[in-house]
Amino acid sequence: MTVTEIPTTAIPARRGTGVTLPDGTTLGVHPLHAASTDLFARFVESLSPEARYRRFFQPVPRPTERFVRPLCDVDQVRHIAWLLLAGDTPVAEVRLVASDHEPGVAELAVAVDQDWRRRGVARRALSAIGVAGAAGGVHTFTATIQADNRASAEMVRSLGLTLRFDDGVLSGRGPVPAWTGTPAEADAIRSLQAAAANRANLAEVA
Repeated sequence: MTVTEIPTTAIPARRGTGVTLPDGTTLGVHPLHAASTDLFARFVESLSPEARYRRFFQPVPRPTERFVRPLCDVDQVRHIAWLLLAGDTPVAEVRLVASDHEPGVAELAVAVDQDWRRRGVARRALSAIGVAGAAGGVHTFTATIQADNRASAEMVRSLGLTLRFDDGVLSGRGPVPAWTGTPAEADAIRSLQAAAANRANLAEVA
């Protein structure tokens, strides 16, 4: 992961971080906010019907404003949500949602555009957002995966989560993966997330 200038569509007029893939490609990080609905809808529309069903556990024929707004207008503290961008194009979504019942535990979710799969996007994204979550006290990831979704099951296992069959789905749980980047890169992620949380707070006050 490297610190890089993020496109203006990602974070206007500030410096952020980029997620660097194993092949050297760097993706910009866009923390979602209330004005991100069009960008997020564009990402959802890029997913196949099957990918949408696997991500949201329901058919999503067309991402309406009512559907996307609650997924964008988040506090970026208990609900951390990012898009990863290749230039101005969203290619992945990653998010953590803190548990209401277990302090330090957060449910993860990730989706990757078909053309960007098998390039390490999901693993790198979850590693980076894990740094942001840990800064807020998250120490444990959980995940819910459809029982026949082998690719996602293998990915979360590779992160160290243990899976079990529970009421027709796979439930995963494990520690936030250890950060393998540099301390400077981790600091850049934490700074990015602090700025995103501050922006969300100011928007709520306004």
